[in-house]
Parts: sequence; structure tokens; C-alpha cells
Amino acid sequence: AEETAADLASRAGADFVIGTAVGASGSARFRAYLPAFGGDFPVEEGRAYLLSVPASRTLTLPNCGF
Repeated sequence: AEETAADLASRAGADFVIGTAVGASGSARFRAYLPAFGGDFPVEEGRAYLLSVPASRTLTLPNCGF
């Protein structure tokens, strides 16, 4: 199974995960996963993600297909 923002938030203990996606016009747009509100999306190779975590840590992304 592929890694999702929900998986990443759970493993990191994050309050939210922010990622980018390509919009219909070809421009970038932000998408957010907040556990209380949903909005889950797949974590993709070559993209950056912003997480709000309580402490610095290193994570690996084993289920992303890369």
C-alpha cells in the first residue's frame, strides 16, 4: 500500500501535513491533511511536505514506491 498523508502524520506524531499538487491550470496549489478534518492524499516521490511535529526527528518513507 502506498504512504498517505494520514500515515505520515500518524508515524510522525504530526498535527498536520501540507503538500503541493498541480492544479488544473498547471500551477501549484497547497493541500492539507488535518486529522480532525480529513483531506488525506498520497505521499509522492519528488514532492516536499511540511509537517507540524512536537520534536525534531528523522523519518523514512518505506511505502512510497521509491
